Amino acid sequence: MNARFLMYNVPLILNFNFGAGSSKGNERKFGFFFGGGYGFFHRGLECTFFRSTGGYILSSEKEFHQTNVVNIFSPMLNGGIRFNLPPHYRKNIEIKFLIMNIAPHPKSTISGLGCIFNFTSLIV
Repeated sequence: MNARFLMYNVPLILNFNFGAGSSKGNERKFGFFFGGGYGFFHRGLECTFFRSTGGYILSSEKEFHQTNVVNIFSPMLNGGIRFNLPPHYRKNIEIKFLIMNIAPHPKSTISGLGCIFNFTSLIV
């Protein structure tokens, strides 16, 4: 079997920021954010199965191709928390989550969790 797989998510989100990391001048130790918007999700899978004498014969031909493509445009939500790092509180660690509900499939949800190290330049 030979397979190619491609998946990506393109979000368009409006966030509301509070506390740490909400602006360059904010020196609070803790902050959070939340937001909503829409996202585009693409998943493409292409498989080629080869005829084998030692296994199952999938087709009378030498190769069998299968393609599965999913494109979804759906609402999404995200949010997270930030912790400023001393000494000058210009760097912070952000832990965030993302959830995207797939409208035609009520039991299917795309979710993600991430951790980011943010820093701002010292030039004001």
